[in-house]
Amino acid sequence: VQLLLLTDLTEEQRHFVDVAQSSGRTLLAVIDDILDISKIEAGKIVIESLEFDLRRTLEEVIEVWRIQAVTKGLGFRSSVSADAPTLVRGDATRLRQILNNLASNAIKFTHQGEIVLDVSLLGEQDGKASIRFAVADRGIGLRPEQIAKLFSPFVQADASTTRKFGGTGLGLAISKHLAELMGGEIGIES
Repeated sequence: VQLLLLTDLTEEQRHFVDVAQSSGRTLLAVIDDILDISKIEAGKIVIESLEFDLRRTLEEVIEVWRIQAVTKGLGFRSSVSADAPTLVRGDATRLRQILNNLASNAIKFTHQGEIVLDVSLLGEQDGKASIRFAVADRGIGLRPEQIAKLFSPFVQADASTTRKFGGTGLGLAISKHLAELMGGEIGIES
């Protein structure tokens, strides 16, 4: 599909190729989620502990989701506290995956306003930093009974959510497991 996009196409053909490419990405994301939840449940997921540039990783995430938000007519704002460390040790790929899941949901369920990513240092002890990543949106909101089951695999807030917004209900379950495997936690306030 990418090679086809490099050729001369009519507007209609380009539209069809864009739809095919988008569908392929969606299918790949579903397959990746299913594989990840299977690995997690089998205890086979590996969390790396490598040094990486936290600010650069955040810039990559922010750039992708800023474009997605603007395309939907939403604002996207981010702030990283000055005291947050630049070099950290952990799994940049899994952190990116969690942030992508959170930002994706925020954009999917927000119809107007902005999405905000806030990163702050909670504290440091024995050479380990505790960092808080908060994604805020003006989305559809959740009732307490919906929040209680939101981090379970294949579960969404309710059946109408799946029909209206799509998705597999795996992103938050995966994010919760990954956060816990990295010594963190994840939660939600509505």
